[in-house]
Amino acid sequence: MEFVIRFLRTVFFVGLIALTGCAASGPAFQQQTATEVNQGTVYFYRVYSALGSAASPYIYIDGKYKGKLKTGGYLYFHLPEGNYEVTLGSLDGPDSNWNWAPAPYAFDLRMVAGEPKFYKMIMLSGGDGATIEVVGNMVVPVKGATAAVTLEEVESTQALVEIKKTKLSN
Repeated sequence: MEFVIRFLRTVFFVGLIALTGCAASGPAFQQQTATEVNQGTVYFYRVYSALGSAASPYIYIDGKYKGKLKTGGYLYFHLPEGNYEVTLGSLDGPDSNWNWAPAPYAFDLRMVAGEPKFYKMIMLSGGDGATIEVVGNMVVPVKGATAAVTLEEVESTQALVEIKKTKLSN
């Protein structure tokens, strides 16, 4: 019996170490200022959560790869004023099905010069008897579970409190 307990503890700690390797490890959050007068700054962040921690979506803006958003991490971009399409994709591109939905998650972003915008990644899992399983570097829903990923715009006062707990995704 003691062997089983030691084995389970070892498996737990190895799994925990593996998941922390998927977390952002860059410098702690620092608010950025746009470099040009006609630009705004957009932040994408993801507070640490065990759910989906082994999977990291790739951020695409107007179809161009911009960065990988790891758990406990943030990314920022200075963009000229205007309209953009933001997509969560995979290494295969912005049209890949990263979030297990019929189509990749995408939304329209309107940048205004001098205004920061904050988007928080949220991963939800549901369904009767929902569980998740790690497959390769992805966490996938199994046993009747469903998963959804969204980027929700967060008001700057709240976002600045939450994002201070993150590190630059690199």
